Amino acid sequence: MEWIIGKEGDIKVNGLGVSRKHAKLTLRGDGSLILEDLNSTNGTFVNGQQILTKVINASDKIQLAGSVDIDLKPWIDRAKPEDSSELRKKFFQLKNVYDDYNKKKIKIQSETMTSVMVKRSLPMIVPAVMGAMTFFMEGWGKYAAGIGVVLSLIGISYGIHAASKDQSKLPEKLQEIEDQLRIDYVCPKCKNFLGNLPWQSLSNRGQCSFCKMKWNE
Repeated sequence: MEWIIGKEGDIKVNGLGVSRKHAKLTLRGDGSLILEDLNSTNGTFVNGQQILTKVINASDKIQLAGSVDIDLKPWIDRAKPEDSSELRKKFFQLKNVYDDYNKKKIKIQSETMTSVMVKRSLPMIVPAVMGAMTFFMEGWGKYAAGIGVVLSLIGISYGIHAASKDQSKLPEKLQEIEDQLRIDYVCPKCKNFLGNLPWQSLSNRGQCSFCKMKWNE
């Protein structure tokens, strides 16, 4: 993993004499951090000494152009190796993340389907109700059928509209939980999204396909 330091870099530093792309910070696989000057005009300094390439740590004082101090602690903290048992613990917690995602998805789909069915079916009840009313509405029986037809047409129109509205909201609701999954369902070490594979499939695979972290050792 690499970060460019400078006025136009990943780590933005504005100051007198700082180049657009002044230096580069590299996180190696072994957790060490390498600071490299990118042929800047005014140089990169570690503990007062100008450097071209140097391994750095949290106690080092980093300066660009000899006078512009920068704080690389957030990136140095990223380089600290995390306890492997803690990483595996975090991986096993991902089972709950995936299970919750599936439950939410099924619930949203089920609620939407139920709502659509009810709103489409409800208008069909009107003619039956109007038919039953003819037995109790003396003198109004001859109008009941016509009223029932009108109300049915209105109800059907409303039902179709309401059902379609519910269906149109389904993709947005599903996308919301999908977006949250992409944030939460990530490798504990490299933070890459693990895809939509069930947790058990990932566990059976035994390691992250990105950083090769082993989950079952």
